[in-house]
Amino acid sequence: MISTAPEGTLTTTADFGDVRAEFQEMLTGCGLYELTWRGKAVLTGSDRVRWLNGIITNNIRDLSLGHGVYAFLLNPQGRILGDLYAYARADSLVIDTDAAQLPKILELFDHYIIMDDVEVSDSTGKISAIGVKGPNARATLQATGIDFSELQPLSFADVAWRNIPLTVIRGDGPRVASYEIWASPESIGSIGDALEKS
Repeated sequence: MISTAPEGTLTTTADFGDVRAEFQEMLTGCGLYELTWRGKAVLTGSDRVRWLNGIITNNIRDLSLGHGVYAFLLNPQGRILGDLYAYARADSLVIDTDAAQLPKILELFDHYIIMDDVEVSDSTGKISAIGVKGPNARATLQATGIDFSELQPLSFADVAWRNIPLTVIRGDGPRVASYEIWASPESIGSIGDALEKS
């Protein structure tokens, strides 16, 4: 069960009594899970692409709008300092990473921005997420009324569901289809409830 706590954060049951059956459902049907352990940051400014491209291991300079990459964050000596997903929007890059390492990543970003036109904002409290995984994941989303064109791995689409703006991201797992739904903390509980009933 997914619900919204008074402060707008998601809460979820750890398991429903049969972890093996839940795992099997994700492999053969569709499973729903919360992503409160993920953190988000947004990079804006005219130098954001060139600047981020210089400190991570993957190429975002040639990243098309609506697509993302997985990468490691490096120091000048090439040592891995963290990992993240970066998604390209028209006016920003959205960073998705483990919430536990986000403060360190934001600190590193601040350290490496010197003369660059780059601004970084922590958006963790503004974007909540849930995951939908399994062979029937897309059909479940569509049955709930969340409709979108076919997505390639690590690409996303902005859609509206019952007049609620949300973002659907296709995961990069090769074996089982997975999607993430990003929405405001105020909306994510009702989205999760609707998905549970589908």
